[in-house]
Amino acid sequence: MIKLFDSKTRKIKELSPHNNELTMYVCGLTPYAPAHVGHAFRSIVFDVLRRYLEHLGIYVNHIENITDIDDKMIDKSNAENIPMQQLTDSNMSDYFYGLKKLNVLPALKYPKATDEIPTIINIIETLITKSYAYNVNGNVYYKVDKFTRYGDLSGRKLDELIAGSRVDTDPNKINPMDFALWKKQKPNEPAWDSPWGLGRPGWHIECSAMATKHLGESIDIHGGGQDLIFPHHENEIAQSEAFSGNAPMAKTWIHNGLLRLGDDTMSKSTGNFITLSKVLQSFNPNALRLFFLSSHYRSPLTYSEDVISGNEKAISRIIQTLSKIYTPKSSEKIDPTYFENMFFNSLDDDLNTPKSLSAIFELLHEINKGISDGKDIFVARNSLSNMCTILGFKLELQSQEKNDVNLDKIKKVFESLRKDYKIDIEKYINNNSKSSINSLENITELRNNLRSDKNFEASDYIRDFLTENGIKIEDASNKE
Repeated sequence: MIKLFDSKTRKIKELSPHNNELTMYVCGLTPYAPAHVGHAFRSIVFDVLRRYLEHLGIYVNHIENITDIDDKMIDKSNAENIPMQQLTDSNMSDYFYGLKKLNVLPALKYPKATDEIPTIINIIETLITKSYAYNVNGNVYYKVDKFTRYGDLSGRKLDELIAGSRVDTDPNKINPMDFALWKKQKPNEPAWDSPWGLGRPGWHIECSAMATKHLGESIDIHGGGQDLIFPHHENEIAQSEAFSGNAPMAKTWIHNGLLRLGDDTMSKSTGNFITLSKVLQSFNPNALRLFFLSSHYRSPLTYSEDVISGNEKAISRIIQTLSKIYTPKSSEKIDPTYFENMFFNSLDDDLNTPKSLSAIFELLHEINKGISDGKDIFVARNSLSNMCTILGFKLELQSQEKNDVNLDKIKKVFESLRKDYKIDIEKYINNNSKSSINSLENITELRNNLRSDKNFEASDYIRDFLTENGIKIEDASNKE
């Protein structure tokens, strides 16, 4: 079973699915501006984690929230005189388009904070009843010194936080580190009715409400960027565990490293960012995914267009090898077991994608060498394709993308082989579904098997058909 670094215990720990199921909550977008490349980094990290868990047969109940009400959303809405809903819809649409281009599996749900106001109010009322929160003139604050485990996630002590605090002194707070659960309405702000008057939720309580409602009081994996460890996730723990009386809120905390642009972290709030849509206009999405996965997910990564551009060539090499029409001369097969073990062991070891990529490119080299030597590469090539799929690469093979070979043409070739050449197609093709037998992959397999059976007349007919449609046939040469 996969082992992951838990940010709270600071140790590598094994995941423990219950009945082959895991719950995973990932902190998503605050859509006051278009998504940037750093958001894509986070999305791909958790996409690969989910894909691998699902490959292992584990069902992942994956939720990603939308923070559609907070200070930044209000400021942007007012500054541009745009309704907040319109701001949310526009930037989330842009984000979802980018995720689709990157082949990121969609979360099972994308709950919005504004849809969870009743849940939020219920949690706050419970916290007040338990003396974990207090109301001051319509503003409700969380009492951090009552929660004895405060600081466990970030490794910070409350006394040190208070001493080094840059939080503006608020005479309404008992402790300067107390944070807002509910904010009293100000002019030009949206508001909801509550037991404390008109107002809106604080940022941290929104995620506690969404995680609790959709995944329960204790979830398996809680994820996000390292910049969220404190105060956001620290405050989430305090709220959620005080509310439910159950600990831990999350069994494993996973935080990805941050993407840097130049010397600083990529960030919307500072203006130091490149939008995801702009990058996807310039580069192949697979090359961007490869760029992210070439670095360990917990490490910082500096954005580099030169590296991404170079990755496009690497992706092209994989596609060329997977697309190549090839007939082996020898019955000797390339055994991919070593590379498969390297690949899966790497992912089991804290999602070590750089090492898993090494397995892919070493196997790629071995396959291309096998082609030169006339070896049977098909099992190894299927293994290579499977590895790429697990890492989320969506590889459009050249034979499918660049050649006008449609199913009708292939179907006619099969009909001719049956009628004119008296070929029993099913005898030569290992195909479990007759509905999908008319494929380019099957026709090349059929040709290879006909050649092995020394039926050169029929195999040459297939070769001529493929050549006419722009597909180059590369048969292994005889080697003494």
